[in-house]
Amino acid sequence: ANLDLVIERYNQALTRQKVVASRGFYDPTLSLSSSVGAATNPLTAAPGDARVPGETVETSSFGPTLRQNLFGGGSLIAAMTNSYSQTSSQTPTVNPSFASVFSASATQPLLRGFVRTATDRLVKNGRLDVDIGDLQYRQKVTQVLQQVLNQYWELVFATESYEARRQSRNLAVIQYENTRLRIQAALLAPVALTAARAEIASRDRDMLQAEVQIINAENSLKQLLSDDPASPIWSTEIVPTDRPNPGDVPLTLDEALNLARDRRPELEQLRVQMAQNEVDRTFYSWEKKPTVSVTAGLVSTGKSGTVYQRLAEGRVPDPSNASFGVYQISWRQGG
Repeated sequence: ANLDLVIERYNQALTRQKVVASRGFYDPTLSLSSSVGAATNPLTAAPGDARVPGETVETSSFGPTLRQNLFGGGSLIAAMTNSYSQTSSQTPTVNPSFASVFSASATQPLLRGFVRTATDRLVKNGRLDVDIGDLQYRQKVTQVLQQVLNQYWELVFATESYEARRQSRNLAVIQYENTRLRIQAALLAPVALTAARAEIASRDRDMLQAEVQIINAENSLKQLLSDDPASPIWSTEIVPTDRPNPGDVPLTLDEALNLARDRRPELEQLRVQMAQNEVDRTFYSWEKKPTVSVTAGLVSTGKSGTVYQRLAEGRVPDPSNASFGVYQISWRQGG
């Protein structure tokens, strides 16, 4: 395959992948978060108690979050957070405790960022880039085709030139024989034979140069047809069979000019680039507007765990602190 066309096909695929990447902004996004922690907190000691009490709190949480970007510029977010907490303190009424929080929110811009978003601009310009890539590929195909045709006729010219020089060499040989016969008949001086031999050598040199032109033209044509040295075309001899066939042009000059203006890829590329400029102009005109958004949210919370009921509280005797005792609270696990 022609290397220039291969490169253009890669460029086409690249521009299409850029559009896919831009549209990926609207794909839903799922994220997971988790945490585990433990902490020891000092508490206030009762009056007269020499010991410093403390509590140990163990926590863990896990929750998924789902985000969906909307085509109009808005977004939807839904999250679920589950948490667990357990403490060594004797004061909480629920221990351990489990909590679940579900939240959902929706945000929609009303002015700046409404419909005409940066992502929408990238997608539109990306699609226009795909059109430009197709036009560039057409232009490259046209150029390569023209190069192949020109190189083919160069090969035809080199072949015809070789044939003309071969015939010229044959005529030089005939002239040499005639000169030799005339010298034998004493019609010419012997020096004429040397001149005839020099003419044959000159024609041989011209034939060698014509052969080199054929090889160069053939290799140039093969280079346009395939850039792979292992391609079978490089081991094949190209023999041109078509010859120039001049004839009347089927189109008038005005028709040819109109057809060229309608089908020239360069002019179509300019029109597509003008469409890209219009997309940018519209986007930046909306970017001058203030940012105004409306947001709605919903939160639902649930909690569960082991419930304790307080029975009594007060001082009780303590041998280590006979004068004051120990302040004690009694709990009962709820049913």
